[in-house]
Amino acid sequence: MSVIDLEKDVLEASHHTPILVDFWAPWCGPCRTLGPVLDQVEAESNGRFRLVKIDTDQQPDVASKYRVAGIPAVKLVVKGEVAAEFTGSLPKSSVLAWLEEHLPNPLKERLCQAAEQRRDGNYEQAKQMLTALLEDDPQLVAAQVELAAVMLQIDADQSLVLVQEFDSKSPFYESALQIRRLAELNRPFDSTSPQDERFTNANNDFFAGHLEAAIEAWIDLLLLDKSYQDGAPAKACVALFQLLGRNHKLVKRWRKRLEMAMF
Repeated sequence: MSVIDLEKDVLEASHHTPILVDFWAPWCGPCRTLGPVLDQVEAESNGRFRLVKIDTDQQPDVASKYRVAGIPAVKLVVKGEVAAEFTGSLPKSSVLAWLEEHLPNPLKERLCQAAEQRRDGNYEQAKQMLTALLEDDPQLVAAQVELAAVMLQIDADQSLVLVQEFDSKSPFYESALQIRRLAELNRPFDSTSPQDERFTNANNDFFAGHLEAAIEAWIDLLLLDKSYQDGAPAKACVALFQLLGRNHKLVKRWRKRLEMAMF
């Protein structure tokens, strides 16, 4: 097997097409099992990646550079960096699942961009991006869930419709549950106390996109009465925090105060 030029065949090439690097050796039994699987997967990939095989006996310096401790070792290199890796022989189905998770995917990249727009409060922009994405791939369930999250600040009833059919077996069930919980805050209820009015105002702030005002009001209500509406203000905060993600500035700012109010 020819010697691989690391700079040209892997690092430079990976800026154009992801490179799957298989570190192997002729004496390695699991390597001989995995090798044909990787060959077959590459042949069926329609050019989504290119396979490069490096004999660790021939090129121990390259194996050392990539800290290969055991073989077979497989590393996915994207734009000059190792994006993912595994060690040992895997069946074809597991290799395919691993690649699907880690290979760059234009649709997933567009989905991430739309989610970022939502978290930044650009709801109409996110809606347009997700609508176009679903036109290109109507079966992309993650985009449907993301659109439901966006619609909370545009049309809460439509948001509820988009996540109504998810059951507990779906991998998107938890996100759908949190979206439903927030969307249902848009349903009117009889206001009979000052707390009811404050809760309604907080919910209105949320649907208007004034997230921090809503969070602050929900937490204040929770401090006044933890049992109010069966803990609805706390549930609303938790749902919103999950949709925003733990690294969002509002979550970082208010998480500690919510935890103190809840316990």
